Amino acid sequence: MNGDSWIGRPLILGNYYIKELTRSEGYELSITGKDKKVTNAVTGIRETYGETADSRTAPLGSAWITKQLYHAVTFPEGNAAYGNKENLLLLETKSKDATNGYNVVLDGIPEGADIYINNVTLKPVVIQQVDGGKWVDAKEAPYYLAAESQSVYKRDINGNMIEKSGVTATVKVPYEATGIEADKLPTEGTAVASDPVKFASAFTNAESNVKYVKAELEQMMRDSLQMETPKDGDYSTINTPVYDEKRTVNGKNVYGKPEIVLEIENVTTNKSLIESILNYYINEKVFTYGGLQKIEYSGGKAIVTIVVGMTPARTLLYQTNSSGDVVATYLTKLNTTYGRYVIRKYTGDELNAAKVEDTGKYIINVTPDFEVSDDGIPTDKTIYPTDSERYLHYAAGETLYDYWYLNGDTYFGHAPVTRKVWEPNYKEVIVNEENVSSSKIPKVSSMEEVTDQTGSTYYYYDQVAKQYTIHVGSNDMDLSGVKSGNFTIALNNGKREVTNEDINRIGPNNVWGYAAGSSISNAEYVIRVSGAGAGAFTSANFDNNKTFIKNQRLISNGYHDLNEDGNTRETPTPIQERIIGQQIKVTKTIDEKSYENTNTYGAAHEDWFTRTFGGHFGRNTAARKMDNFRFKVYLKSNLERLHRDNDGNVTWQDRLGNEINVTDQNERFPALVNKVYTKVQHITSPLYKNSEDAVVSNDSLYSYTNGFINESQNNGYTSLLETISVMADNGSEARNISVYNYEKFFDAINVANADKWDHTENSSTSFKPFALIKKFLFGTGGAENQYPAGHNNAEIKNNINTSETALDNALRSDNVRQFAITWYLDDEVAKLVKKNQSEEAVSAAGKSVYSDEVYDIALSEAIRKAENYLKPFFSYDLDQIYSIEWDSTQEGGADKDLTTLSADTLFGDTAGNSDGYYFATSKYLPYGTYVVAEQQPKYSNLGDLKNKHYQIDKPREVSLPSVYADYDGSQATPGSN
Repeated sequence: MNGDSWIGRPLILGNYYIKELTRSEGYELSITGKDKKVTNAVTGIRETYGETADSRTAPLGSAWITKQLYHAVTFPEGNAAYGNKENLLLLETKSKDATNGYNVVLDGIPEGADIYINNVTLKPVVIQQVDGGKWVDAKEAPYYLAAESQSVYKRDINGNMIEKSGVTATVKVPYEATGIEADKLPTEGTAVASDPVKFASAFTNAESNVKYVKAELEQMMRDSLQMETPKDGDYSTINTPVYDEKRTVNGKNVYGKPEIVLEIENVTTNKSLIESILNYYINEKVFTYGGLQKIEYSGGKAIVTIVVGMTPARTLLYQTNSSGDVVATYLTKLNTTYGRYVIRKYTGDELNAAKVEDTGKYIINVTPDFEVSDDGIPTDKTIYPTDSERYLHYAAGETLYDYWYLNGDTYFGHAPVTRKVWEPNYKEVIVNEENVSSSKIPKVSSMEEVTDQTGSTYYYYDQVAKQYTIHVGSNDMDLSGVKSGNFTIALNNGKREVTNEDINRIGPNNVWGYAAGSSISNAEYVIRVSGAGAGAFTSANFDNNKTFIKNQRLISNGYHDLNEDGNTRETPTPIQERIIGQQIKVTKTIDEKSYENTNTYGAAHEDWFTRTFGGHFGRNTAARKMDNFRFKVYLKSNLERLHRDNDGNVTWQDRLGNEINVTDQNERFPALVNKVYTKVQHITSPLYKNSEDAVVSNDSLYSYTNGFINESQNNGYTSLLETISVMADNGSEARNISVYNYEKFFDAINVANADKWDHTENSSTSFKPFALIKKFLFGTGGAENQYPAGHNNAEIKNNINTSETALDNALRSDNVRQFAITWYLDDEVAKLVKKNQSEEAVSAAGKSVYSDEVYDIALSEAIRKAENYLKPFFSYDLDQIYSIEWDSTQEGGADKDLTTLSADTLFGDTAGNSDGYYFATSKYLPYGTYVVAEQQPKYSNLGDLKNKHYQIDKPREVSLPSVYADYDGSQATPGSN
């Protein structure tokens, strides 16, 4: 029960069992022998390592599923045999020579189902069965097929739809894409002609003048507008013009830029033509590339072809105005016929720009889109209207024709389509009619409670594996030869709502059209959504009362997920081991030397105790042994892992660091000794093999500085089991060693038990109200009985010899105050006194107000520290949490407490002053180191009067296993004295 788990390699679906092969340290090899009280091993078969008959299974025959679980659609009122339940699942099996019975295991069925076994009998019946047939013309009206709606179109003899005359593609097709803003020309500069005389001269269409105009224009475009112009190594000159055209660069085609034709009126000089072209580029602003391609001139009018280009080079660019609004869009496409791009500008209603939030980009929609035909002519993209507007169609109810033909200007139907009907053929066949009688299978809690596990028929639900097991017994039916089994599983009535998670699980298999929120029956949900399946096996289950072996079945429970784990991913299969245990023998004897120099009272005073045990009649009558001393035991490592935070809070965790309810965990833990962990800081780098080595905590709540106890507690987590330094003498030298202060820890346990957990009246206080006790008001030594009373009591309160500090100290319980005196008072007094010249302790502060002032102040500080230390002991019942129920006496012995072990068994003569001792033997405890703490006798109803006269022993550590040479050695050296 260490909480660890592992996942094995993938296995094929089937019937498996999990068995331990090697034992863990401190545990027996646990295969069989679970029904034994102390150990799995049995004399005579110890060497078999548990491989007994209980660890084997011998299946007879075989069994298999013939029809997997399926949903039977029924109505509850017709299911009286199944408790009028509507959510029914059916399952069919077959077996062969399964004379010891067989098991059917159901996976995916929710808990609470009833299971029935069905006895199916067959009766031959003759029925008419369809045996093919043929399509024939309808013999009843309507004889012809008619159109169901206007969406049925008329077709020609080739099956093509017939277009209406005069219908054209008039619907413009838009183009939409994410646009990119086009770069703009910088603010224009001043253009300076390279040849002012020629620049101002009259324009002529002579070749030499056209070359000049091209070179001058493109030079001005580069200088004043910072545009790029056509270039082939060099730019155009008056002698060598460079034109934009398709060319090959480094083996790749570079297509020409778009061309635009300008009509320029009143061209008289070269200047007028050049400036008109420059003004066009300036006005457009977004053409960053340009050049002159061709001039046609006539009568003062020039038809000019120029080239344009934009940056960046993208299909769709847009232009913005000074306000950032999109005012134009440019769509560019390639004209492969001419090896040149074509550009189209859209403005106004032709474009629509939608800004995408938080991106700064625009979705641009322009209408119409265009395409470049094979002849290189750009045309608008258009489509036809709807099919009903484009093609001829039937009216609803109109007779259908096989095809339509054109006669003149009108289409006519050729021949009406005859309506066909199916005419089946029948034949007589004999079928077996099922007659089903059902009986409810008895449900048991487990297989182990069934007397005849082989012959009986029963089923049970395994809450860990979340599977049903149906055992079909040989007493209820003849299982020799091949036999069929038929079962009905009745789920609780009701429906389930399909969730989004369910829809994701079904995925593309959702042929039923379920949607999140759909309500379906429980049975439908199990089969179609969550998944369920069954398997049949003739191997018997292992008896959980006798073996540690666990059966495990891997069963396909649906088609949504091929990963089957037998529900172990959700609830791992628990495998238990038996601890190798050992008992602790606790003895109690009385040291004869303890009577030396202490027997004056016993010799002088005679009462029941001194006569019986205390040596009133001489030394030889003093008790040397006595029963009724009680002991508790604690796991040492649990106490070492007990930590508090700065405020005295304790947080219990499991081994993985999850917070837990430690009381619930102890109650659920199946073994005797549970490991308990509390929250504490750990070092995370570097990582330690043993997590206990990584703990960061204080060894004690208060530290010392220069030999004096600190005023404030240590910061951080602190171990409740404090560590102190003591002097150890190993014979050769004396040295200081660190040991656990068990006495202080268990003293705190006793204080909390006495003041809170065991006694709730909280009456243990030495504070006596001054006005209520006659003795303290009037007198003592008999004076309180006089009338009038004698006022001779020196303990009567007065304001001179007391203080608020003293009164506050007195309000604490006797137990808390005594704890403070025992563990803190000396340290607090040491801070308040000093030695005078006579080596006497006097107040370090000088003269005291009254004689006990130093004591009262020191006690107040000691109480404060004691209460701080005791916080977790009063906040949590640590004795109940950490004490182990080790009492082997039935029902916990006389005190009915399983955590206390009372030494009541006598070894030796019954006379109390004779040799021998009383002892007790614990339950079997697992390996480990334990702390045995003797309990203070204090209960009169348990006969503690005599025991209260003796001092209890200090807590002791006992380590298991303890190995002895022989039995006599184990008796001579018991676990605790």
